[in-house]
Amino acid sequence: MEDDLFDFFLQTERNPLHPRHHNLPKIVAFAITDGKHKLVQKMLALGSAERKTSCACEMQGHVQSLITDSFGGEVLQQLLHEAIQIVDRNGGAATHPTALQLNERAFVQKVLEIFRECLLGLDGPTLVSIITDRHGNHVIQEWIKLLKLSPQESLTVDQLCRAISSSVVDLSRDEQCCRVVQRLVEIPNCPVLVDTLLEDSALAKLATSQFGNYVIQHILAQAWVRSQDKLKVLRCIQDNFEAFAARQEPLYAMDKYACHLVQTCLSTAQYDKFPIWQQVQKSILELVLDRNKELTQPFRCLAGRKMLTQMRFRLAELRTRQSTKQQYQ
Repeated sequence: MEDDLFDFFLQTERNPLHPRHHNLPKIVAFAITDGKHKLVQKMLALGSAERKTSCACEMQGHVQSLITDSFGGEVLQQLLHEAIQIVDRNGGAATHPTALQLNERAFVQKVLEIFRECLLGLDGPTLVSIITDRHGNHVIQEWIKLLKLSPQESLTVDQLCRAISSSVVDLSRDEQCCRVVQRLVEIPNCPVLVDTLLEDSALAKLATSQFGNYVIQHILAQAWVRSQDKLKVLRCIQDNFEAFAARQEPLYAMDKYACHLVQTCLSTAQYDKFPIWQQVQKSILELVLDRNKELTQPFRCLAGRKMLTQMRFRLAELRTRQSTKQQYQ
């Protein structure tokens, strides 16, 4: 019934399209026209799986022109949102799928196909320009969410990561683009970006960045990232404390943004199953609290005193654990 109504509205729409849109498929022309784009969104939200697939087919080959358009971007987000909802609802592949499930599966595959065909054919700089676009950024985030739910698209994820790897540090320091990077590092076994972001030169830039430090914290929160890779972040904090003690560079712990990363690394107990993490933590805390009293001087402000309290509590916890372990050996 809804599909019949949508056909009626498409055929009887009287408001003329802009002359430059006449050669476009009607769905695409509507998608980039103020007001008419709402009809396409409703069609995607309420239409049948066949209608959704039909819309996606008409958009094939036009994703690049839609993605950075204020109205076209909203339509593409709706398209991806519908695909994500279907994948979430159906979960794994059914042994005996119904006709509806088969139609929905065809729609999801078509959405993956049109985005893969368009975006992976672009060079790195063009893809980065879409990510930095205020409309394209949100579409890319939705696409990555769909890729995360589609294990068969692992090659697509790898190609996407490699395409933007040379720009990923700069993207991570941008208010909007850092969210794209965070969505990507949530996908398991995507080491290309993580390796780039955890290089020494990248860590130094990201630690003191308003948005970059949250990207690093996001990497630490991912269960799939190897413990030895996470340890690079803690080693970076350790090197900074030692360099500050030698009066060679500013202290991350007192930086407006890097302090959040330091606090995460030194106060958290989530990596306690990795003995080497505890050892490095204890070494840093002893350097600050015991071996070099001058290092506590920058912590005289209110926020610094709170951090020192947390650090003392963590050091006491680590020492108690070490003492208990020695008693039972």
